[in-house]
Amino acid sequence: AFAEAGGVIYAECGGLMYLSLSIQTKVSQYRMAGVYPFRTRMGSKMHMGYVTVTTQQGCSVFPENATICGQVYHLSEIVQERVMRTIGDVASSEGYWEGFRATMEAPGSKPMEEGYSYKNALATSIHLHWAHDPQLAEGFVAQCHEVGAAGRVEAAVAEELGRAAHGAG
Repeated sequence: AFAEAGGVIYAECGGLMYLSLSIQTKVSQYRMAGVYPFRTRMGSKMHMGYVTVTTQQGCSVFPENATICGQVYHLSEIVQERVMRTIGDVASSEGYWEGFRATMEAPGSKPMEEGYSYKNALATSIHLHWAHDPQLAEGFVAQCHEVGAAGRVEAAVAEELGRAAHGAG
């Protein structure tokens, strides 16, 4: 509800998992916040390395064409189920889009889409190195202030109504 109301959210790694529909382990599946229409699954393959991230148009938290360094270090993976409308007609990206491209710092690496944007929320499996470009941190804080007191109150009320509707109050 907070994301739906326009609240500013930035989530890395476990935060991305929390904002997904669910986390699946070898034993069970656990329901999460559901901000993003994909699931996460704990795997057995370690994804690890340094990356360079370049933001794209529409990134919900950072300006377009910003470059920042980061690190990937996780066992999880994203599971995306595609909804088919008719044979061969794939539905749209379901309200979110990739906010940046990430390239591993390894010979022959190709950029991959990453950083999932939805309204004022951004979730990524990459741990960004904020000191690489302090202006990005300043811009993020400024964006939080731009939502304003009325927006924060609206987002908080929406969050509480969502909790009450789901019995989490």
